[in-house]
Amino acid sequence: MRFRYDGATRFYKGNTHLHTTGSDGLWSVDETIERYQAAGYDFLCPTDHNVVTRLAGRSTDSFCLIDSTEINDEAADYRTRHVVCLGVGDDFPERNEFDTMLEAARACGAITYLAHPHWSSNTLEQWRATGLDGVEIFNGVTFYHNHKDVGLYFWDELLRDRIDVLGFAADDNHGRPADLPTHDLGWIMVAADRLERESILSAIRGGRFYSTTGPQFRSLTVDGDRLIVECTPAQHIWLLGPGWFNRRINCPPGCAVERHEFDIAFLREGTQKDIPFLRLEVRALDGRRAWTNKLFV
Repeated sequence: MRFRYDGATRFYKGNTHLHTTGSDGLWSVDETIERYQAAGYDFLCPTDHNVVTRLAGRSTDSFCLIDSTEINDEAADYRTRHVVCLGVGDDFPERNEFDTMLEAARACGAITYLAHPHWSSNTLEQWRATGLDGVEIFNGVTFYHNHKDVGLYFWDELLRDRIDVLGFAADDNHGRPADLPTHDLGWIMVAADRLERESILSAIRGGRFYSTTGPQFRSLTVDGDRLIVECTPAQHIWLLGPGWFNRRINCPPGCAVERHEFDIAFLREGTQKDIPFLRLEVRALDGRRAWTNKLFV
């Protein structure tokens, strides 16, 4: 069993779901880049609908752009499938049938994840039939649409079935509604070796990132039977597994903690030694949250 975040010290901030005027976004590519750079981002994966807004050539040493897309499969009975594809190839068949585009994304090694499963009324059977790499656990824009912005139950059920599915937080920014926040709502922090396309994609594929709406994990380490968590001030830190399983530190209202040690001896002895997954979640005083991927693989 390997601790997924071993040696993770440098994290790059990125968004993996956003739209420009290349499809149905209101911001031009230039405005999108400018706004995200101003918000402290290191990389972006623009995901215009069924097309690839080619931007990789505009990457610099301090800002990385990764060619990506979001493919749609519309359906009746209020169900739909939207799949984000990160790092598609030069020959991706744009504006094609959903299955054709998904197969092409897989063939070129793109990272695929199901977007806004609650908003889309997706089922676990749909995910299993498609066999994606991840699922969106927080989507910024769907909070304003209909408060169906989280996919945590969906994620945990797949993890419970011992599927190492990755959890993503993202904006799904369209530049609207103009009178409400539309970007920097949810993002990922990636422990990559360097700020470069293949390094970023490799770290994401390996699950060496955490998702957040604000809080930060400063350090995640394992020392013997101790899991040591250092983070920005948090009212709650949960070590979560399937169903009822948890270990936790809960602070009274107005109080916060920035470091906690969890005893994880149960992983080598006792009734929980074969637990299907463990992940960390923190909640800050303002209610914002952050989530790791499955900790041990």
